[in-house]
Amino acid sequence: MLKAIIADNEPGIAKLLAGLLEKHCREVMIKGMANTAIHSMRLIQQKKPDILFLDAALLQTDSNRLMEMVGQHSVQVIFTADNDAFALKAIRYHALDYLVKPLDTADLIQAVKKAVKIKNDKQLIGKQLDGLIQRYSQVPLPEQQRQPILKDRIT
Repeated sequence: MLKAIIADNEPGIAKLLAGLLEKHCREVMIKGMANTAIHSMRLIQQKKPDILFLDAALLQTDSNRLMEMVGQHSVQVIFTADNDAFALKAIRYHALDYLVKPLDTADLIQAVKKAVKIKNDKQLIGKQLDGLIQRYSQVPLPEQQRQPILKDRIT
C-alpha cells in the first residue's frame, strides 16, 4: 500500500485526482490533501507519505524548501500540471512522472505502477541488506596486526 498526499491549489482538481486514484489505483491510500506548498510540507512531516502528487503551480512558492523536504523524507513525486512548462524543472527534481491535466487515467495508472515498483524494490533491497549484515556479523574476523603510529618522523 502506498501512502499518498495530493497537493493542488485547486481543491476541485485534488478531489478529482483522489476519485481517480480510489477507482483505478487501489494500492494508493490518500493520507491528506494540501492546497499550498507550506501545507504540503506540514503533511509530509506528519503523514510520511511514499508518494506526493504535486501540482507544478505550487512550485512557484517555496519550491526549494518543499523539494528539500521531499528529498529528506524519500517521497516519490508525480507532478501534475496544466501544460509541460514545468517539465524541465520536474526532471531536475527527479520526478517519478509528469502528468498533464486533464489527467489521462492510463498515464496515472502507469505512474502509480512505477511508484509501487520502486517501493517494492526498496523493501527487497532492505531485506537483502539486512540478511547480509546478519550473515557477515557472525563471521569471525582475523586479528589485525597493529602497527605503531609514528608521530614525529624525520626523513
